[in-house]
Amino acid sequence: MSFNLNEHKSNYIDEPGMYDVTITNSKDDYTKSSKPCIAVKFETADNKMTTCLYVEAVYSKLYRLALAAGLTEQQRAYFAPEMLIGRRVKINVIRSDKGINVAEAFAIDSPNNDEMPF
Repeated sequence: MSFNLNEHKSNYIDEPGMYDVTITNSKDDYTKSSKPCIAVKFETADNKMTTCLYVEAVYSKLYRLALAAGLTEQQRAYFAPEMLIGRRVKINVIRSDKGINVAEAFAIDSPNNDEMPF
């Protein structure tokens, strides 16, 4: 049996910018320093991906991700990471001294700052 394995490649998002993505995985995890976190994997339609770890100190960013993903107030009150899987959002990817990172998430239909008239 042979098939084109190139059709299944998943490249990392390696350039800053705005990306429309689907959340393909979201789970409880641990950082390299053993801190509990929520690990969220984002993937574009052309199979580019990035992962973001949300530790308790930045749960406000996780809250904004949940809003952007369309979770209701009740869903956010009883949040489980798996609720994000399959949701579509727009992410702003930036380059910092720590590499490429997800800076913020927005609802797909929200305007980004580049499109603002001022």
